[in-house]
Amino acid sequence: MSVDVRINREEVKKITGRIKDVIKPLSIFAKKKANDIQKQFDSNSDPDGNKWAPLSPVTIARKKQNKDKILTEYTPLRKSIRVNVLQEGLQLTAGVPYAKYHQQGTSKMPQRVILKITDSDKVRIGRLIRQFAAGK
Repeated sequence: MSVDVRINREEVKKITGRIKDVIKPLSIFAKKKANDIQKQFDSNSDPDGNKWAPLSPVTIARKKQNKDKILTEYTPLRKSIRVNVLQEGLQLTAGVPYAKYHQQGTSKMPQRVILKITDSDKVRIGRLIRQFAAGK
Protein backbone atom coordinates (compact mmCIF):
# COMPACT_ATOMS: atom_id res chain seq x y z
CA MET A 1 0.00 0.00 0.00
CA SER A 2 1.33 3.43 -0.81
CA VAL A 3 0.36 7.07 -0.92
CA ASP A 4 2.03 9.07 -3.69
CA VAL A 5 2.50 12.82 -3.60
CA ARG A 6 3.45 14.43 -6.90
CA ILE A 7 5.12 17.79 -7.21
CA ASN A 8 4.07 20.03 -10.08
CA ARG A 9 7.44 21.39 -11.19
CA GLU A 10 5.89 24.30 -13.07
CA GLU A 11 4.06 25.39 -9.92
CA VAL A 12 7.28 25.06 -7.91
CA LYS A 13 9.12 27.23 -10.46
CA LYS A 14 6.41 29.87 -10.18
CA ILE A 15 6.73 29.89 -6.40
CA THR A 16 10.51 29.99 -6.20
CA GLY A 17 11.50 31.41 -9.58
CA ARG A 18 14.87 29.61 -9.47
CA ILE A 19 14.50 26.04 -8.29
CA LYS A 20 15.19 23.17 -10.69
CA ASP A 21 15.82 20.25 -8.38
CA VAL A 22 13.48 19.47 -5.49
CA ILE A 23 15.23 16.23 -4.48
CA LYS A 24 17.27 17.78 -1.65
CA PRO A 25 14.40 19.54 0.17
CA LEU A 26 12.16 16.51 -0.36
CA SER A 27 14.88 14.28 1.14
CA ILE A 28 15.02 16.47 4.23
CA PHE A 29 11.23 16.35 4.52
CA ALA A 30 11.16 12.56 3.96
CA LYS A 31 13.41 11.95 6.99
CA LYS A 32 11.22 14.15 9.17
CA LYS A 33 8.02 12.52 7.90
CA ALA A 34 9.39 9.02 8.54
CA ASN A 35 10.11 10.06 12.14
CA ASP A 36 6.64 11.59 12.46
CA ILE A 37 5.02 8.34 11.33
CA GLN A 38 6.98 6.37 13.93
CA LYS A 39 5.75 8.81 16.58
CA GLN A 40 2.17 8.09 15.46
CA PHE A 41 2.63 4.47 16.51
CA ASP A 42 3.90 5.65 19.93
CA SER A 43 0.95 8.00 20.42
CA ASN A 44 -1.71 5.76 18.79
CA SER A 45 -2.75 8.62 16.52
CA ASP A 46 -3.22 9.51 12.88
CA PRO A 47 -1.10 12.04 10.93
CA ASP A 48 -3.43 14.86 11.99
CA GLY A 49 -2.98 13.98 15.68
CA ASN A 50 -6.41 12.39 16.16
CA LYS A 51 -6.41 9.26 18.31
CA TRP A 52 -6.96 6.00 16.48
CA ALA A 53 -10.15 4.13 17.36
CA PRO A 54 -9.57 2.03 20.48
CA LEU A 55 -9.02 -1.70 20.24
CA SER A 56 -12.04 -3.92 20.74
CA PRO A 57 -12.14 -6.09 23.89
CA VAL A 58 -11.85 -9.16 21.62
CA THR A 59 -8.64 -7.82 20.07
CA ILE A 60 -7.17 -6.94 23.46
CA ALA A 61 -7.92 -10.44 24.77
CA ARG A 62 -6.33 -12.03 21.69
CA LYS A 63 -3.10 -10.00 21.78
CA LYS A 64 -0.13 -11.69 23.41
CA GLN A 65 1.92 -8.52 23.83
CA ASN A 66 1.61 -4.74 23.52
CA LYS A 67 -2.03 -4.93 24.59
CA ASP A 68 -2.13 -1.16 25.08
CA LYS A 69 -0.70 -0.36 21.63
CA ILE A 70 -2.83 -0.05 18.52
CA LEU A 71 -1.36 -1.48 15.28
CA THR A 72 1.60 -2.80 17.25
CA GLU A 73 1.15 -6.31 18.53
CA TYR A 74 4.40 -7.14 16.83
CA THR A 75 6.32 -4.71 14.63
CA PRO A 76 6.17 -5.74 10.93
CA LEU A 77 3.76 -2.94 9.97
CA ARG A 78 5.72 -0.30 11.83
CA LYS A 79 9.05 -1.51 10.44
CA SER A 80 7.68 -1.63 6.89
CA ILE A 81 6.95 2.12 6.68
CA ARG A 82 9.05 3.97 4.11
CA VAL A 83 9.05 7.53 2.82
CA ASN A 84 10.75 7.47 -0.57
CA VAL A 85 11.84 10.47 -2.60
CA LEU A 86 11.04 10.16 -6.28
CA GLN A 87 12.07 12.44 -9.12
CA GLU A 88 8.54 13.81 -9.23
CA GLY A 89 7.60 13.76 -5.53
CA LEU A 90 7.25 11.47 -2.54
CA GLN A 91 5.91 7.99 -1.93
CA LEU A 92 4.75 6.89 1.52
CA THR A 93 4.67 3.10 1.71
CA ALA A 94 3.60 0.43 4.17
CA GLY A 95 5.19 -2.80 2.99
CA VAL A 96 2.86 -5.35 4.55
CA PRO A 97 -0.24 -6.50 2.67
CA TYR A 98 -2.65 -5.91 5.57
CA ALA A 99 -1.74 -2.22 5.92
CA LYS A 100 -4.48 -1.23 3.48
CA TYR A 101 -7.15 -2.63 5.80
CA HIS A 102 -5.96 -0.38 8.63
CA GLN A 103 -5.52 2.63 6.32
CA GLN A 104 -8.98 2.30 4.76
CA GLY A 105 -10.91 0.39 7.43
CA THR A 106 -13.26 -2.52 6.78
CA SER A 107 -16.79 -3.48 7.78
CA LYS A 108 -15.31 -5.13 10.89
CA MET A 109 -12.37 -2.86 11.60
CA PRO A 110 -12.27 0.93 12.06
CA GLN A 111 -10.12 3.05 9.82
CA ARG A 112 -6.78 3.99 11.35
CA VAL A 113 -4.95 6.25 8.93
CA ILE A 114 -1.18 5.79 8.96
CA LEU A 115 0.00 7.38 5.71
CA LYS A 116 -1.11 10.87 4.75
CA ILE A 117 0.40 14.17 3.73
CA THR A 118 -1.28 16.70 6.00
CA ASP A 119 -1.83 20.40 5.43
CA SER A 120 1.02 21.13 7.84
CA ASP A 121 3.24 18.74 5.85
CA LYS A 122 2.47 20.74 2.71
CA VAL A 123 3.49 23.91 4.52
CA ARG A 124 6.74 22.25 5.67
CA ILE A 125 7.51 21.04 2.14
CA GLY A 126 6.88 24.50 0.72
CA ARG A 127 9.07 26.10 3.37
CA LEU A 128 11.93 23.67 2.66
CA ILE A 129 11.68 24.25 -1.08
CA ARG A 130 11.70 28.04 -0.59
CA GLN A 131 14.69 27.81 1.77
CA PHE A 132 16.54 25.60 -0.69
CA ALA A 133 15.78 28.01 -3.56
CA ALA A 134 17.04 30.92 -1.47
CA GLY A 135 20.30 29.10 -0.81
CA LYS A 136 19.71 28.53 2.92
